[in-house]
Amino acid sequence: MVTFSTGPLLMNSSPQHLFDQALAHHTAGRWDEAGNLYRQVVQLHPHHRLALVHLGIIYQQKGDMDAAIDHFMRALRLAQGPLPQPLIATEPQLTWNLMGIACHQLGHLPEALVCYQQALAIQPNYPAALSNYGFALMAQGKPVEATEPFNRALELQPDFPEAHSNLGTAWQEQDRYLEAEHCFRTAIRLQPTFAHAWYNLGLALQAQGNDQEALKALRQAHQLEPGNPETHLAESLILLRLGEYEAGWIQHEWRWKTAGFHHHGQTKPLWDRSPLVGRTLLLHCEQGFGDSIQLIRYAPLVKSRGGTIVVQCPPALYSLFKTVAGVDHLVTNEHSPPPCDFQTPLLSLPRIMGTTLATIPNSIPYLGIDPQQASFFHDLAKTIPNFKIGLSWRGNPKHKNDRNRSIHPRSLAQLADLKGISLISLQKIKFADDLEAFSGWENFYDWGIWLNDFSATAAAIAALDLVIAVDSAVIHLAGALGHPAWVLLPMVADWRWGFDGENSPWYPSVRQFRQPQPGAWDQVIASVKQHLHSTQLCG
Repeated sequence: MVTFSTGPLLMNSSPQHLFDQALAHHTAGRWDEAGNLYRQVVQLHPHHRLALVHLGIIYQQKGDMDAAIDHFMRALRLAQGPLPQPLIATEPQLTWNLMGIACHQLGHLPEALVCYQQALAIQPNYPAALSNYGFALMAQGKPVEATEPFNRALELQPDFPEAHSNLGTAWQEQDRYLEAEHCFRTAIRLQPTFAHAWYNLGLALQAQGNDQEALKALRQAHQLEPGNPETHLAESLILLRLGEYEAGWIQHEWRWKTAGFHHHGQTKPLWDRSPLVGRTLLLHCEQGFGDSIQLIRYAPLVKSRGGTIVVQCPPALYSLFKTVAGVDHLVTNEHSPPPCDFQTPLLSLPRIMGTTLATIPNSIPYLGIDPQQASFFHDLAKTIPNFKIGLSWRGNPKHKNDRNRSIHPRSLAQLADLKGISLISLQKIKFADDLEAFSGWENFYDWGIWLNDFSATAAAIAALDLVIAVDSAVIHLAGALGHPAWVLLPMVADWRWGFDGENSPWYPSVRQFRQPQPGAWDQVIASVKQHLHSTQLCG
């Protein structure tokens, strides 16, 4: 019999707080600490099913299968009511399914898949295990493979709302939004109080550009599950895209509570726009390079409140941000900032400063260019003939929406036969076959090797006539420099580009080219080619 190290029962802690602590230890591989805390949760709250299941997983991991099965069965009794002993003994698939759920919640996806497979080996026609198996495949980024177990589950149990919702998510991950919408509506018809299905419906409607209907679905999800941060965040992104900034910024603060969002860890109070005379404020980057480049424009505005302004940024932005007005001290994330009285994440500044569409700080350019780098790229550009266009076709592949915003360079092939232009790659992150798409192009040049940080990229942009890029840090940088740029956007673009129109409220020098329907990049490139001709930018 496996035993855990024991500690004092933390009577002043709630069961949920203890469970959260246990889960953190469990995920980190500290089994003894996790087991002790799960045991305390069960002592305080004997009907805490998840604590029982996870305690069973601990026993399983320590090799005590008798104790593991005992805890899984206790959880099953709570889930399904009293089970006769013969039923427990003859239905081990229930145990494997619960073990799979616990492994999945801990992030052990391969182990979860094995558990679900064991359940299905015992009972192939087990709808719950089929749906859970598909859900684990989805978590591994395999939506195509997941559709098969979801469909099998629904053949066996057509009135299974969770499976309908899961299948809808699989379709959505494949950009098949109409099929996804149908699945979510079916799940809601079967279970009108299914908050997560309403949330998923909102996402599917949003992806089709139906923002108002999406807001209705998300607000229905709010009513059913008021504290769900994912729903608040999804609503905020729609409100911001619609230009309803006051409500959107408030809702956007829920991002800190969403799954997978890394908290900044700063302990100083959040600045409330109070005067800063005699005080020090830390502004820090919380998300991607593009967000940071866009919102560092607030530094001079914040500086006008008085006090000392400290900015902490990733190393790749350090040289670039040295050119920003209003910054008294600049440090990278690799170093601790000096003592500060307040802190503010950059993406919270629009809310704090009360930004509306009419009051977006528009003192552009707000970034400068290093003279030495400028001279290098100016001389390099002189060796290239014709009208010089910088290209960037991919953003950060880790971005959760990268599949919609990035394009394959093959899509740019329509530009190959244009006369009077030269195309220069500003792409730092490349896939293995990216440059093969430009094979045989006499007018193509790759500058990626010289782009060591964003200060170098800024100097490269300044040496070109035009930048054409997807929604990535490169387009933000061009816009922040006030340089002519064209951005290639999906039909439903990120909030900062609005929901329609050619002009950007954040970057006056950037012209927008948007898909007429999801995935229609060829039409976007054709429009770019036409505009290059019509504006006589090239021969």
